[in-house]
Amino acid sequence: MRMFFFLPAIIIVFCSCSSRVRIKKELFDKVDIGMTRDEVKAILGEPYDKRVSVAGDSAFKFVREKGLFVLKFADVYFDQSGRVNFLSYEISDY
Repeated sequence: MRMFFFLPAIIIVFCSCSSRVRIKKELFDKVDIGMTRDEVKAILGEPYDKRVSVAGDSAFKFVREKGLFVLKFADVYFDQSGRVNFLSYEISDY
């Protein structure tokens, strides 16, 4: 009977640790200032999250480390014309 209580917890732990591709630093370093959104996607794939500000600039968030209690991101920021203007691999954590 106890097995029925532990099985869902085990499934949740494994599922939460295995989604989304993790971005390695070597791959992230291929992204340069001035690249378009499509060029970034061609290198890193689809982002984990997309953000757009009122001013019209935007950001893509890519998972770089994910664990049970850890979720760290690599961020690519775009200007209003849709070109990369800032990169962050070390800063962004949730």
